Amino acid sequence: MADFVTGREIIAGLKKASTWRTAVSLGSNDGLLILSEAIGAKAPTYVPDDSLGQSDIMDYYKVNEAITGANITGYLRYDMWDVALALALGEAGTPTQVDGDAYSNTYKPADNIDGYFATFAIKKANTTKGIWEIPSAKITGFTITARIGELARITVNMMGNKIETESPTNTSLSSVTYRDRGNVCRMDTSFKIRMNSQSGSALADTDKIYPFGFTLTYNRPFQENFEASYTDMSEPVQNGFAEATLELNFDKYNLDTFMSAIENETDYKMDIVFEGETISGSTNYTFRIDIPKITWVTGEAPVGGPGTISHTVTGRLQKVESAPTGMTGVLGPLAIYVVNKRTSDPLA
Repeated sequence: MADFVTGREIIAGLKKASTWRTAVSLGSNDGLLILSEAIGAKAPTYVPDDSLGQSDIMDYYKVNEAITGANITGYLRYDMWDVALALALGEAGTPTQVDGDAYSNTYKPADNIDGYFATFAIKKANTTKGIWEIPSAKITGFTITARIGELARITVNMMGNKIETESPTNTSLSSVTYRDRGNVCRMDTSFKIRMNSQSGSALADTDKIYPFGFTLTYNRPFQENFEASYTDMSEPVQNGFAEATLELNFDKYNLDTFMSAIENETDYKMDIVFEGETISGSTNYTFRIDIPKITWVTGEAPVGGPGTISHTVTGRLQKVESAPTGMTGVLGPLAIYVVNKRTSDPLA
């Protein structure tokens, strides 16, 4: 066997862990099919001994280590990213059986996600130390992007205590399997985005709007923490308000709704619904994003040529004191409702 692998042969996985700095072993159903990863370099901080009285530096000392700004990207599947999403948001539960093998769950933002993190590992080579492991990875947020004519994507953002290559817990990822290699979300004929007044009636199909793409972002800001007796990063702490935004892309500028909303400070509620193949009976795979309150803050329509004039708007998602009509229990700034085959709580 060659001592190297190609991108076609990598193995990546993520599993909830319980003790910071203690990695867990990845195995059945922990695999992630990814398009790319950017966990960064193994690059501890080395500080030179630059004492005077010497002509050149003679020693560098390793003083700490952390992983920040890391991310992984893959296609958004109905049954693969539940653990990452639940860890980022902080609230889940035991799935409810809908019909046969179909189970539903809802992931919502908790006030904080202290104590929630995962082990991430990826096989990059067939060498003895070819597995790169982040023993404790804090999921700080995610971005979901979809366009007509493309498969929907998700990028999961992470911080971690370090990259372990010398003595990883996961010395082999051969037992890693995937929950589902198919069922990718896409903006097809079953997809819909609905929007109406924040104080209005429950969303209905008569409230559909028709962008050709969107980008949803949810991120919590965290600060690095270090403690005596450890040189790797301790569990980070959220040090600011979460950022939650939605950008909609229209191929033509043919409605005044958003510009009027910006001017008049009109709030709306929305949902974004992907629906996939049948799981059981009349129950289909579902991935729905509920937004109880959105304030539109920017709108543009640049003229760039003789064709149609595009229209792009961006809104800020917010928490609410009481759920709007039709969104029972959704206090925001968003909630993700899923129907898939997962039978266990992703935060258990």
